[in-house]
Amino acid sequence: MKVRVNILNKGVSIPQEVLDACGGDELVARIFYNRGYKNPETIRQMLNPELYVPTKPDEFPDMPRAVDRILRAADNEEKICVYGDYDVDGVTSTVTLVECLNFFTSKVVYHVPDRFTEGYGMNEEIVRKLAQDGVSLIITCDCGISNVREITLAKELGMDVVLTDHHTVPDELPPADAILNPKLLEEGHRARNISGCGMVYFLCLALLEKKGFPDRAERFLDMLALSLIADVVSLNGENRYLLQKALPALFNTRRIGLRQLLEVAERNGKLENEEDVAFQIAPRINAAGRMDTARLPVELFYVRTWKKHALWLRKLTH
Repeated sequence: MKVRVNILNKGVSIPQEVLDACGGDELVARIFYNRGYKNPETIRQMLNPELYVPTKPDEFPDMPRAVDRILRAADNEEKICVYGDYDVDGVTSTVTLVECLNFFTSKVVYHVPDRFTEGYGMNEEIVRKLAQDGVSLIITCDCGISNVREITLAKELGMDVVLTDHHTVPDELPPADAILNPKLLEEGHRARNISGCGMVYFLCLALLEKKGFPDRAERFLDMLALSLIADVVSLNGENRYLLQKALPALFNTRRIGLRQLLEVAERNGKLENEEDVAFQIAPRINAAGRMDTARLPVELFYVRTWKKHALWLRKLTH
């Protein structure tokens, strides 16, 4: 069979350093060059993942402050609320953080907004209810960076707030006790475009490292892979590294609820790559927040509660 390949910018000269980074392979070098990759070190790392230097949790501003406040709350048996979101990124962030916090304390609850009655982000009525319920620390997931009024209210009601988000940083920052957002990193930082769950993953890694068992962070790689794919983040830099590390964990997940969901999706064909996840798994998770509530997938994936919503899973087969 004859295959005709049309190479863009075939007449453009490729810089020697780009060619050297590709081991002298002109076709590979031109593909990288045409896609905007002109830094030789970046190209080497993409071709050889073992050369990549991963981001460390302490590279994020406010990480020490966030870790100290959360562990103090755990040590003092304060009631902590994880405040999430109703899309895949918010669901995976919530599951990851709730499970991580359960290593340190049993005083953890979570809230994911109702799309129809609360809308996106934090809600003043919910903030007041959390204060009434005895919550002293709120940790946001995939939201909060624009919730100046709601976080101001939380502070007035005596609660502290650790904010984790990845959305664009507004001119006015909320008065949170710690703000973790990759957009606060300098322009060009390899982790600047991670997902909301990616930000939560780094917080969990920092908490676990502080307590001396960082290997437990591997339990959250399946959730991380889901978020990176579903949130359509750019797959370069830290995102590329994280997805290469996390994707096998997704396809070999130990979460019974997630395994069941994968089996449902495979009735339409075998799941083999990130594109299959994007079109077969992510829409099913997002559907919960549109049909009913995002608490359903949270509890399906959360290892202690997945059986409670097996009926919802069966609905997805039709």
